[in-house]
Amino acid sequence: MTDPVVESPFLKEVRSAFDGLLQRSVLTISSSAYDEEAFGNAEVVLTGQNFHVRLVRDRGDVFADVRSSMSPEWRPLERVLRAVGAGARPEGLLSVEQAAKLIEGQFSALESGFAPRSSAETQRALRRLDADAVKRAEERWGSGRKSKD
Repeated sequence: MTDPVVESPFLKEVRSAFDGLLQRSVLTISSSAYDEEAFGNAEVVLTGQNFHVRLVRDRGDVFADVRSSMSPEWRPLERVLRAVGAGARPEGLLSVEQAAKLIEGQFSALESGFAPRSSAETQRALRRLDADAVKRAEERWGSGRKSKD
């Protein structure tokens, strides 16, 4: 069963940016959502053979997340690219076009990184990168835990 695909300006933008991958049928649009009353927030999920891409527009900012077809956990696109050995771009906001170019340029690495034969290794790399991200956040903003004095 697939989720509904809701037409929206954001979906149109995603279709345009990902046209090459969609035309080759290596990615398909599996769902989209749009809430005009909530600042035009929107989400589009694209599905490949071994991974999914989620593009989210939240109050105008765009985020790109990726997950394995075998895992429910979404992670930033840039982190996933590092885990599969295909990138060193810092995590942050992206345009839809930037996300499409990154994914198209590293599509084979993403598919092979989440293929059954290498998925466990990719998941281990992601857990290490997750731990590093938490450590950097704690160093920058503190752990958020109050000590009992």
